[in-house]
Amino acid sequence: MTAEDFVKRLKDIKIDIENLRLRGISDSYIQSKIHRYLLIKRDDQTFNNPINELINNYESYNLTIGGIEFHDFVKTVRNFSYFATVEDCMLAIDSNTAKIVMVEPDEKQIIYSVAKSSEHFLSAIADTAQFLERRGTEDGLYEDEPENIRVAEKIGEIAGGVEYVDFYRYMFGV
Repeated sequence: MTAEDFVKRLKDIKIDIENLRLRGISDSYIQSKIHRYLLIKRDDQTFNNPINELINNYESYNLTIGGIEFHDFVKTVRNFSYFATVEDCMLAIDSNTAKIVMVEPDEKQIIYSVAKSSEHFLSAIADTAQFLERRGTEDGLYEDEPENIRVAEKIGEIAGGVEYVDFYRYMFGV
């Protein structure tokens, strides 16, 4: 998936405004949910990697998907190009393999393999965002562990295969 396709997918995520209001969610919070998926284009540089294109060409600093908080810069240290945080860990592109990985804060250990490539990551994380929004408003879905596992496995396949499923299970708390 390209950065441009990813931005379009996020923009198309349906936020169930009425359901959120019925649950007592404030209008200001609802508006922040809507705006987090509207990434404004700030540049039109060409990159050979869609994550670099996303971070450098779009206002990504407000983008949060689950526990993933995107940066507005890519920082390269040794073999990793860091572009987001997850809790106290970091998401990075491994320059040796081109895989997306979750790395400990001290950069000593890879905790999860997240996706086979940047393209796979953007596809998987777009589906993750869509599922998390649905899970936040659909009665019983948050607690439906078998369904959360099924979706994590499906998204892991989109990310590149079975070796990536654990990260998405982590994202869904199953």
